[in-house]
Amino acid sequence: MRRTRTFAEAESAFSGPASQNAHSPEILTDWGNAALGAQDLGIATLAYKRALRLDPTLERAQKNLSWLRSRAPRWLPRPQEKGAVETLFFWHRTMSTTMRHLWGAVAFAVAVLLITPWTLWRQATRTHLAVLAGLLWLALTGSALLDSVTTRDGVVAVDGITLRSADSDGAPAALASPLPAGAEIEIHEQRQNWSRIALADGTRGWVKSHTVERVVP
Repeated sequence: MRRTRTFAEAESAFSGPASQNAHSPEILTDWGNAALGAQDLGIATLAYKRALRLDPTLERAQKNLSWLRSRAPRWLPRPQEKGAVETLFFWHRTMSTTMRHLWGAVAFAVAVLLITPWTLWRQATRTHLAVLAGLLWLALTGSALLDSVTTRDGVVAVDGITLRSADSDGAPAALASPLPAGAEIEIHEQRQNWSRIALADGTRGWVKSHTVERVVP
C-alpha cells in the first residue's frame, strides 16, 4: 500500500512536467512508469502511447506497453501493431500538419515548373529533379493523411466503463463486460458529454467523454 501511494505521488509529480514537455518521449515514459507503479493503467497506457507516437523506437515504452496489453482481459480486442506506412512516416511528427501541407504545395509547384520546357536545364536533369519533388510531395501528403487516422487514437482512462449503444445513460450496453482502464480505442465523434468510440475489432458505442483521453491532446 505504501509503495502504491509513493508511485501515486510520483505520478502526480510527473503529470506537470509531462504536460509541459509533451514532446519529450523520455518524460512521457517516466510518467507512464509512475502511473504503472500506482496501478493507474489508463494513464500508464496513455503516457506510453504518447511517447511512442513521438519515438516509435523507444524500447522502455515499447516493453511496458506490451506488458500492459498482455495483462488486458482476453475478450478485449487488441490493436494491430503499426504497419510499414506508420514506420516510413515516423518523421512526420516533427512537423505540424499546416507545415506539411505548405511544403507539399511548394514541392508540387516545383515539380510542375521542372517539367515545363521553358527552363534552360537539360531534360534529363529536369526530369530527375521533378521526380524527386514529386516524391517529396507524395510523402508530405501521405504524412498529412496519416495524421487524420492517428489523431483518432484514444485510451479509456477510467476503469469499469459501460459501452452504450447510444449517447444516453439509459441506452442498453453494447458490450457484455465494462471496459477496463487502459483499453485502446478510436474516438470518432463527440456529442455534448458523450464520445462515440470504436474498439480494435470494430465494435462501436458511446461513453462519457471524461472517461477517455486522446493520444494526441
